[in-house]
Amino acid sequence: MEMEHVILVVDDDTANLALAQKILGKEYRIAAANSGTVAFKYLENKCPDLILLDINMPKMNGIEVLEEL
Repeated sequence: MEMEHVILVVDDDTANLALAQKILGKEYRIAAANSGTVAFKYLENKCPDLILLDINMPKMNGIEVLEEL
């Protein structure tokens, strides 16, 4: 059985989240978060193989999320 790789996509733009799902979802399981807060909630219990992080987000921008990680 092949291991399923997970990509966490963090972006406040729903169109970008949908595009990531469309493009990457063919080969990877996509977990979507529309804010840094939601991403941290996801990361409490899961460890994705890769995080794609938008830099320009309200409240907590991508740089702040990265520094916290």
